[in-house]
Amino acid sequence: MDKKILALTFCVLLLIPHDSLGQHARTPSLMPETKTALLEAPKPKPTHTTRNVFIANTIMFGASVIEANAGAYGSNQCRIEDRNLPSEFGHPNINHGQGGGQLHPYKHDLKITIPLDIGITTLSLLLHKKHHDTLAVLFPVSSASAQISSAGLKYGAGCF
Repeated sequence: MDKKILALTFCVLLLIPHDSLGQHARTPSLMPETKTALLEAPKPKPTHTTRNVFIANTIMFGASVIEANAGAYGSNQCRIEDRNLPSEFGHPNINHGQGGGQLHPYKHDLKITIPLDIGITTLSLLLHKKHHDTLAVLFPVSSASAQISSAGLKYGAGCF
């Protein structure tokens, strides 16, 4: 019988909430309560906005190179098709360069995209300076996504 009472008392003591001083939770404490680590919110990690703006602009310039490569690929495909087309007499075409393709496709594509990228980078740095960091990253990323989409269309079309 004593073992049952002792076990029951032990179980009841485990179920009663106690504070850190060993007192019952409902009794007033003489010590002021301290906050525990579980109740405090963790400090947010510091954001590296300058790094994020730099990475977004670098990706945008990389997308310009990918788009220029897509233009060169399409131009090369046009030259290949031009060489393989038969002439009016049934012989391979000896008048190269009349079917299409650009002479310097990288120069042509980069001449269009690099000034736009510089303008977007300038806008991005200005927004970063004014502490509009979300927009400072959003503009280069949206430009890069448009350029990569355009490059995908150029790769898919081949000779355009």
